[in-house]
Amino acid sequence: MVRPEVEVEGIVSLKTGGCPEDCHFCSQSGQFSSPVRAAWLDIPSLVRAAVETAATGASEFCVVAAVRGPDRRLMDQVREGVRAIREAVDINVACSLGMLTREQAGELAPDEVPLNFLNPRPGTPLAGRRPVEGAEALKTIATIADLKMPIKALSATLCADRS
Repeated sequence: MVRPEVEVEGIVSLKTGGCPEDCHFCSQSGQFSSPVRAAWLDIPSLVRAAVETAATGASEFCVVAAVRGPDRRLMDQVREGVRAIREAVDINVACSLGMLTREQAGELAPDEVPLNFLNPRPGTPLAGRRPVEGAEALKTIATIADLKMPIKALSATLCADRS
């Protein structure tokens, strides 16, 4: 009998709150009142969190940032943080940094890139947005392939219509 495997992942927010985007559904946005306040995590704290995550048996540690896309300061901090984590502990490191430019993606040189194409549905935060067209999805995939980054997973996620 084949049993499904479950990947356990730890997630830490390197930069929390204060995002300049006006995403009405997101508590990280600095555009409206929220209990979330802008904060940055230093590198030693980031490494400590990764070591603690690995000690729980997790196989991956994900660094996230509340940004539309990273600026130079954040890119430098992520690069330094990932290097420090890899020196300290044997765990896969993932990052969620918003939209990267082609240069930023190449600079990070990830081992793999997960892709998700979300289908906007009524009653979800994406309601009213146009779906990703096939040509646009292929262009994204081609860009990643051109940067010689292996695609880890490709999925089209359908958000259920709850009405």
